[in-house]
Amino acid sequence: MGTNHTTEQLNQAVRNEVTNGRSPSTEGEIERAFPKTDVLRYITNDSFIADPTKLLGRVYYEKAGSNALTPFITRVAVAVDEESKLTTPSTVSELILDSKLSASTDILSLVSLSVGVDEVFEVRVINNAAARAVDVGDAWDAALDKWLNTPRCRSLIEDPDVNSVSVVTGVVQKYLTTKKYRKFEAGVKGGYAGVSVGGSLYTSSSEFQLHVVYGVDLVSFGAPGRPDAAREVRAALQPMARIDVETTADKFASMAVKRGFALPRSRGRK
Repeated sequence: MGTNHTTEQLNQAVRNEVTNGRSPSTEGEIERAFPKTDVLRYITNDSFIADPTKLLGRVYYEKAGSNALTPFITRVAVAVDEESKLTTPSTVSELILDSKLSASTDILSLVSLSVGVDEVFEVRVINNAAARAVDVGDAWDAALDKWLNTPRCRSLIEDPDVNSVSVVTGVVQKYLTTKKYRKFEAGVKGGYAGVSVGGSLYTSSSEFQLHVVYGVDLVSFGAPGRPDAAREVRAALQPMARIDVETTADKFASMAVKRGFALPRSRGRK
């Protein structure tokens, strides 16, 4: 007849025998995975899984008093910068999230992680695809002119209930794979895969779940009479190269002045 071991005895065996045990991820590790200074806006939309570049040139607006992005029917006709495309998926990080850290970043709210006190989530963050629009040159200026001269687009820009109008100039498709583990208890059945976290054994009987989110890089057209709404939003899409942000924003400002509304410029951004 076999020996019945207590939970603590089994955890001690794990601490003695398992050399690659893991600790819950720190705030710093989560920050490196989802940098708050990289001001991407995150959306979910499975219709873009096959080709995320279809998001480039898409126009979104935000109603006054709301930060929800709403897609607009008319997009800006942009070309894809072929040199900016991410050719090989890149693993950004592998995280272990407990109940204290699971709600510390906005992007994780998109995948509805619910972590109990005796649970942890293993999260892998992968940049699967990324690209930028060609947002300099005559073709870009002509595309903006055409959009701004379309009556329904001007109506959107001039709508007093609209806080800002933005166009997508960059996109990154992120794969988030998640798996939930529960703290092991002796005598409780279930769980065929395990991970050692903080010296305790956690087991799981579930498969990895895949969640697809899109980080979009927005440049705002602004709105008349709303100086605070006219802002430039730019974020790094690693490992892609950044472009001259100031040049792009200056073109928006110049076009805005010609059309009777001003875009305030915020200098000194690096």
